[in-house]
Amino acid sequence: KKVSPTQVELTFQIKEGKKLYIKKIIFIGNRAFSDSELKEMLGLCEKRWYTFFKKFTNFFKNLFRAEPLPEPGVYNKLYLYRGLSRIEVAYKNKGYIDVKIGEPVIEIKKNWVTIKIYIKEGLQYKVGKIEVVQDLFPQKVIKENIKLKTGEIFSLQKMKEDEIRLRHLFADYGYAF
Repeated sequence: KKVSPTQVELTFQIKEGKKLYIKKIIFIGNRAFSDSELKEMLGLCEKRWYTFFKKFTNFFKNLFRAEPLPEPGVYNKLYLYRGLSRIEVAYKNKGYIDVKIGEPVIEIKKNWVTIKIYIKEGLQYKVGKIEVVQDLFPQKVIKENIKLKTGEIFSLQKMKEDEIRLRHLFADYGYAF
C-alpha cells in the first residue's frame, strides 16, 4: 500500500505448508566413504523414533554454534546443499579431485522424502613431484614449510595450508604478493 509519496507498506503472505520428513537417504556409487560417514557429513538424517532426543540435544548445541544445526529428520533443501559441499571437500581431501556429486533426486510421497545422491568418485590421486620455483630461499627452507609429501594421498586442504605457509614466509621478507 502507498503510505505517502516516499513510503510504501509491504505485506507478505506466507504459506508454510507441511514439514516433509526424511524417510531414507541413499548414496549410490560411494566406495571411499561409508553411507554413515556421508550422512554425518551431510548433516541430515532420517526420521526415527529417537529423533526427538536428537532434537533436544541439538537445541543445546545450537546455543554455542554460529550456524544452527538442522532439525533432525526434517527435509531442508538449504542444509542438503551445504552438506553436499562438505562431502565434495571431504572427497578432495582424500585424493578424489575429480569427484562429481550428482544433483540429488528427491522423491516425495505424502509427508515423506527419499533422497538419492549419486557419486562418481573417479581416481584417487597421490602427490607426484612438488616444485616451488623461486630464488629467495634455499630449497631446504621451502621443503620445511611444505607438509604435503611426494607419494602420499593428495589433500586439497593440505595444499592450501602449504600455500598459506609459503605466502607468509615470503611476506615476512617483504614480498607481499
